[in-house]
Parts: sequence; structure tokens; C-alpha cells
Amino acid sequence: MSSETELLILCSRVEPRPEQHSELEKILDGSLDWEKVLKKAQEESVSLLVYQNLKPHAGKVPDDILKRLKQIYIRNSGRNLYLLNCLKPVLKSVDQSGIKAAVIKGARLAKTIYKDIGLRFFIDVDLLVFPSHRGRMIEVLKKLGFVQMGSKHMHHELSEREKMYWTYRPVYQRGRLDLELHYNFPGLHMPFSMSKDLWRHVQRIDLEGAPAQILSPEYELCLLCLHSQQHSYSRLDWFTDIAEMSAFRGLDWNKVLYICRKEGIEAPVSYGLRLVNEFWPGTVSEDTIRRFSVSPLERLLLEFFWPKDSVRAREQKLMFPMHAPTFFSVLSHKKPLPFMKAVYQFFFPPRSWVSFYYGISPGSYKMAVHYLWRFWRPVYLVMRRLIGK
Repeated sequence: MSSETELLILCSRVEPRPEQHSELEKILDGSLDWEKVLKKAQEESVSLLVYQNLKPHAGKVPDDILKRLKQIYIRNSGRNLYLLNCLKPVLKSVDQSGIKAAVIKGARLAKTIYKDIGLRFFIDVDLLVFPSHRGRMIEVLKKLGFVQMGSKHMHHELSEREKMYWTYRPVYQRGRLDLELHYNFPGLHMPFSMSKDLWRHVQRIDLEGAPAQILSPEYELCLLCLHSQQHSYSRLDWFTDIAEMSAFRGLDWNKVLYICRKEGIEAPVSYGLRLVNEFWPGTVSEDTIRRFSVSPLERLLLEFFWPKDSVRAREQKLMFPMHAPTFFSVLSHKKPLPFMKAVYQFFFPPRSWVSFYYGISPGSYKMAVHYLWRFWRPVYLVMRRLIGK
């Protein structure tokens, strides 16, 4: 692993441990390609944390580098404040209407885990909406002037039946604020059996002066582990999210395990925790990780698709399908019918859905090309991994 990558890893915690500061001192005493550090930090979305953790070592960091990092931090702080202020009317209307809609991922983490909203970069705001409240949520957004976004080649709006497809995540925009709505547990493209329990334990916080709903830390942690695997662990800040959430005071590991076993997601969640320990040893106790039940086949698949050494060295190049956590879920349940259904839905999503998201006319030859691509891409990626070995 390069010194630049090691530096990024050490700087990608909200509050690094004393021994991590000592390791950082040693790296700063060596030779570093600072332009590479800046470039990689932005690719991994950790520039803000790097700035915070390099400030105490300012004497060993070139002035120009620290100045540029400070500018990135100031811009992100201003942008995040702007987005959250734009979100306030939505949160207030949701609260007044009695709609169940929880802020998840970036915006929620910036406020509750990072403690400084400038330290967590997020592009849009994600809301998990109770399925039966979808119509009311859309009415609220329309009254506030939000417009649904879509492909410029989009041919038609999906029907009510088609909107129940598990990967339907519409984006609504007003000004510079993009709201992505989720109606099923993010990370899983199948019914979430613990939905009632999830909503029963939703918590409330003040988000820049507006009442906001958030998931309990146990559900948010599971979500973060699934989300990072969906994107093949391609960003370092997603590991920071998992690490900080797993250290959240009051987190109930028994509840995390219960959720994982009910939903069949012990493999992706435990692997996310194991990878976190690859970056920052001891973040999650080994006794806790050993409580997760992962079969030999699941371990083999996890290591095959996302080798620990490659992930830690930030050399992971292949982006595997976002359905991976779903396949681990149906695999763990050992029920042929759900597995076959999940495979079918991945390879043969509704033509109307493909048209909606990819802007392909249902009667076009490109539709057949798209379905062939859905078959070929996983095969191609597996071949690439085998060749890479």
C-alpha cells in the first residue's frame, strides 16, 4: 500500500485514536506526493476529514495543500447548510402531515455522527418513505414546487403497479436540492419483513431547526453495510460511516444480529464490519463479528468479489451489480422460489421500468440489447476477476 493511501485511511475517522496520530506522524515525516493525496481524497470523498485531521500537524503539511483542503471544507459546509435549509420546508410539511419519512445516509450522518455537517459530503438527500404514504409525500413535494426528474428520453410515467417494483427510487428536484425517495429498505430489492419494527423504532431529531425522523442506529448500520456493498466498496467515506455508526453509544448488537438473521443479510453486514477492521483494527470487536453466521459458500463469494487486500489498498476496480446484497439474502434463506424470483427480476425487470430509467422505447431493438447486457455484464465481471487472480 502506498504512503498516500495509508495517510488517507489514518485521516478518515472523525476522532482518530492516539496510536493513529502516531502512525500519521511517521508518514508525514516521509516523502509524499501531495497532489496524489488531494486527488485520491476527493475520489474517496474524505477530503473534509483529511483536512480536519491534518490541521494538528500543519507544520508537516505544505501550506498550499492545507489551504486547498480548507477551501474544500468551507465550500462543502456552505453547500450542506444550503441543502439542509432547503430541506426544512419538506421536513416541516412531513411532520405536520403525519407522514412517515426518515432522513437516511449522508444528511442524517452529517448531523448525528460527524457532529460537524461540513465533514460529510453528500450530493442529494435520501428519504425512506413508508410505502402507503407515497401519495401523500408526492402531494407535499408538488405543493412545495418539487419536480420529478427523469431521463431526457423518458417516454412515460410508470403506472401505480409498476411503481411497486423494488428498485423504483424517484428523484424530485427544487433548485439545487435533489430528494431521492426510497420505498423499500435501501440495499434490498425484495420485501423487507421487518418494516413494521423499523417504523416503530424511528427516532426524531432537530435538523437545523426542523423536526426530522431518522432510523434507529441498528437499522441505519445495516443499511450502510448494504449500501457500501451495492457500490462494491468503492468509496472510503462509506467505511467511515460504518465505523462511526458501529461505535455509536447505545447501539444494540443483539438487535443488529436479529435484523440480519430475519432478513438474511448476515454475510454483507458482517463483511462490511470486517473490512472496517481492515482499515482501523479493533473498531468492532472480533467477538461481535464472530456472532454473525456466515456459511463457507458466502465467505468464498465475498472474498472472490471483494478481496480484503484489494479493498484495503483501494485497488478495487470492478463494480459488481447492486443486487449483490439481495442475492446473499435469498441465498442465506435457502429457499429456491425467492432465489429464482430475485434472479428473474434482476435479468428481466419490467420493460416499462427499463424505459423509465434508461430512456429506451419499449418497442426498440435497444430493449433487447439492454437485456443482453444485463446477462453479459455479470459474466464479464466474473471472468475479469478470474483472470485478475
